Amino acid sequence: MEVLITTREKILNSATLLFEERGYAGTTTAAIAGKAGVAEITLFRHFKGKEPLFRAVMEEIRKSAGMGDFSSDISGDPKRDIPLFAGRLFRYFMRENRTIRMMLFESISNPELRDLLRDGPMEGISGLHRYFASIGSADHLKANDPELLAETLVSLVFGYAIAITAQQQAPDVSAAEHRLMTIIDATFIPSITAIQNGSGKELF
Repeated sequence: MEVLITTREKILNSATLLFEERGYAGTTTAAIAGKAGVAEITLFRHFKGKEPLFRAVMEEIRKSAGMGDFSSDISGDPKRDIPLFAGRLFRYFMRENRTIRMMLFESISNPELRDLLRDGPMEGISGLHRYFASIGSADHLKANDPELLAETLVSLVFGYAIAITAQQQAPDVSAAEHRLMTIIDATFIPSITAIQNGSGKELF
């Protein structure tokens, strides 16, 4: 059965492809309208201009991260919760890596778009910040800087995802995620949690 998409969705899909291929500066609303098969005036009826359209594209990508419902899955145990969060974030970065890299470049070239990184791919930092603050108050953490912990974990996952996509044309996402979880379990989690050995002393 053929799935019908709306004119707005056609414009968004076309804009996503062109922004990825040509970047923000190299993409015109006329080109987007042409690729979507609509008149440019139709594009402007749905979006006021290129920047609002770009922001709408980024909002759709942000929604695909699947981070909004994370709070319902957390247990309060960082050894379980951190890999859960990191896994979702990693799969999101892998799926949207071309667009995210484009956003990084555009945030440098167009300072007015820098907030998109904060409100888009890096939005997970704020939720993770709150998480670390909540479990830190329950004495699950050694560190007392939730914001730094959140930024460190997101940066670790993001950097790993970008490195994988840069090194491999068609990476095995499952295998790469497994390696990432091994890194997180072996280094990040023990370094921030009050894990104790048999003598009752912290290992770190």
